Amino acid sequence: MARQFGIISAASGVAGIIITSFNRSSSSEVAEARNEQGKIIDLKAYSKGEKIQINGLLDTADFTFSAGDILTIGEKQYLIESAEITESNTGFAGVSVSARTADNTEISVYSAAE
Repeated sequence: MARQFGIISAASGVAGIIITSFNRSSSSEVAEARNEQGKIIDLKAYSKGEKIQINGLLDTADFTFSAGDILTIGEKQYLIESAEITESNTGFAGVSVSARTADNTEISVYSAAE
């Protein structure tokens, strides 16, 4: 297998950000069964989730991502858990977005009316 260099994930749908790093992690929720001594005798994964972390440079004055919104990458939808802009007098404005999805979840955006 050839070594991969740089960002190899297709992160279309992330307009307004020059992506400098892209992290993806997966996890599962696990149920456990214990015997009478309290030792784990069985593990069962019952749900899978995925989290992404996007870091980059702000490439627009109208950054529109906000916590509670939906971010679509490819055909997968993620719920944005946090969106942050970092500014400094000695560098370019930075952006960090964290989002997650799970199983075949139907994601609903945040509504202040609820």
